[in-house]
Amino acid sequence: GAVTVTGTEADFKIGGHTYDAVVDGQATAPNHYLDIQSAIDAGAKAIFVKPGTWGAFATSGTGVKRIVGAVAASCFVNAACSVSTNDVLIEQLNFLQCVVTNTGDNTTFLGCAFTSSGGARSGIDVGSNGNDMLVLFCQSLGATSNWIKFTAAVERPKIVQCRIVDSADANPLIYDNGFQVLQGQISACTFDDNSNKAFLVSLTSSFLWIIAGNTFKSYPYGCINTNLADISGNFFNGDAYTITTDASFSSAITLTVNIP
Repeated sequence: GAVTVTGTEADFKIGGHTYDAVVDGQATAPNHYLDIQSAIDAGAKAIFVKPGTWGAFATSGTGVKRIVGAVAASCFVNAACSVSTNDVLIEQLNFLQCVVTNTGDNTTFLGCAFTSSGGARSGIDVGSNGNDMLVLFCQSLGATSNWIKFTAAVERPKIVQCRIVDSADANPLIYDNGFQVLQGQISACTFDDNSNKAFLVSLTSSFLWIIAGNTFKSYPYGCINTNLADISGNFFNGDAYTITTDASFSSAITLTVNIP
C-alpha cells in the first residue's frame, strides 16, 4: 500500500517506526539520500528505503542498525553487499543476483527475498564473527548454487519460516563449505520442488543441527550431515527423502521416507 512519510528534519515516522534517513533516489529534502550507501556514510542509524533498484552497500565502520525496505516486492538491490557491524536488521529488500556477505554478530534478515536467474547466485555468505544470524520470513527464488554458505566457523545460525522454491541446479541450498557450524537451526521452512538439491550439506563435524517442523514438497534429496540434534516434526510429500551421515556423499543411507 501507500507509504506515508511525516517529518522533514531529523526523524521520520513511517509505519509506526522512527527513521533518521530516507532513501528515495532524489535527495532533494533534508536527510533524504540518493542510495543506501550515501545514507550509511552520512551516519544514519535507521534507514527507510523507498521502492526502486539500489546498488551495493557496506556497513563497515558505521553505526547503522536498521535498513528497511518499503516492501520486498519493489525494493531491489542489484550488487554485492556486506554487513560487518553487529546487531544490524536488514528488512524487506529483494537481492537480485547478488550476494550479501555477513561478518557481523546478531544480524537479522527479515522478510527479504533472494532472487537468482541466468546462473547468477543470490544469497548469503556467512563469514568470521557472523554468529547468531537469524534469517526469518525470507524467500529464496530460483536458487543458483548455494543460498546460504558458511565461509568460516560460526555459532547458532537460525533459518526460520522461510520459503525456498524452484532451485536451478544440484548444489546444496545450505552449505557449511568445510567449516564447523555450532548449533544451527532450520525450522518451519517450506522447500518446494527443489529437485536434485540437498537442503543441507556438511563436509565436517558440524555440531548438532536442529531440523524440525519443515515441509518438503516433491523433494527427493535431504541432509548430509554428521551431527543432528533433532529431525522431528517434518512433513514429507512426494519423492523419497534421504539422510546420509557420511560426509563423503556415498555411504549407506541411514533414513529414507517416502510418502506418496
